[in-house]
Amino acid sequence: MNINRLTRTPEYRGVTILVCDFPCTPVFKDGTSIKSPNLLNRIEFGKNIIPGMGKEMEKKLRGETLLTLKYDSIANILSLAAFYTTSHLLSEEEMEKIGKWTKAAWTELTGFDDKEVDSDYVYDFILGKEDGKDIYFSKSTEKPEINMFPNYLPKGKVWMATLFETPEDQVRYESFLMDPIIFDRLVKLCNKKNLKVTDTMVTSSALPIHSKDTVSGELIIDTDVIKIFEQFVYYNNLLVFDKGTSEHDTGKLMALYPKLCDYIIHVAKRVEEGLPVNTENYEKQLLNAINYISRKPSLLKAYEDM
Repeated sequence: MNINRLTRTPEYRGVTILVCDFPCTPVFKDGTSIKSPNLLNRIEFGKNIIPGMGKEMEKKLRGETLLTLKYDSIANILSLAAFYTTSHLLSEEEMEKIGKWTKAAWTELTGFDDKEVDSDYVYDFILGKEDGKDIYFSKSTEKPEINMFPNYLPKGKVWMATLFETPEDQVRYESFLMDPIIFDRLVKLCNKKNLKVTDTMVTSSALPIHSKDTVSGELIIDTDVIKIFEQFVYYNNLLVFDKGTSEHDTGKLMALYPKLCDYIIHVAKRVEEGLPVNTENYEKQLLNAINYISRKPSLLKAYEDM
């Protein structure tokens, strides 16, 4: 089994995708080749194969991994594969373990064996159909490979999973998606980015603010949405104070005037770093927020109702 391993950790804008490839030849039952092996690409079988691999490996491998067919159009090779998502740079020993585990899973499902067998042998497992006829597979002379490579996200995108280090984070994000003020802001963001918003989208969760990575299948999210989420967390930390207190009133101003929220977050970070804060500028930002909200009846009503 060939193992190709990264020698250094990739820039953490994404995670690493591990692919176990066991090349095979798609054929009909009589051993003749099929016309369109590309149609088998990304067909998945069975259930998540990660459970049972051991606690340490299960911690390092994210999400689900299904046994998957992978077609390489350049090399014209179909493989029995498994895509694993991880943020760790795995050792050769760990990759070897994943390779053996994947082979065992394929063997359990199909009877596959990559040892020396007759090259004309056809496994009694149906991969799919072509022209109404069942497609099977036979052994390939190609050696199986395990590859580890960086999967970079487009600039301005992050993995959704990085938001939720604790169950509390997940609850906060669910509250974020249910907030009517946030909904209005996310609609404006979608319009700014020319993302289609329809009348049937009445909640934030229905808006096109999440997308799925085509390689790992994991959700990705725009950093502009993350910024709004950070603001939501900050002003809600003040809204928990009793109504009528200065903290609660500041929280309401932050919710309705994002510029104030950005400033408060900036100040909080400076305080954490032990840097000086200009209190006069703070009072000026509060006054700007009050003036802005008082000029807009809809925001003034929202402020009074909070």
